[in-house]
Amino acid sequence: MTIGGIGYMAELLKTLGDDAFAQALEFERLEIRSAVGDFLQKEPLKAAPKTLALIKAAPQIEFPLDQSNRDESKSPLLQRFIRYEKEHPGQ
Repeated sequence: MTIGGIGYMAELLKTLGDDAFAQALEFERLEIRSAVGDFLQKEPLKAAPKTLALIKAAPQIEFPLDQSNRDESKSPLLQRFIRYEKEHPGQ
């Protein structure tokens, strides 16, 4: 299992099954569907065609976290974490 939200989302899909997960996802706003798609890896979606269809139909949104992963200057909080790690190595 992967760490963080990615692992939890995949585990939730596996536990609920494609039908129930997709049915719940249908009630969510399009940007929520897009975010769920960001958290789910391709492998769990292979066995979840209904969920995959909903995610593919959602708009592809570039969330601030995606931006800061590519360019840390766009995230003041990430800059603080990096500065702290440099000032306090090994903590």
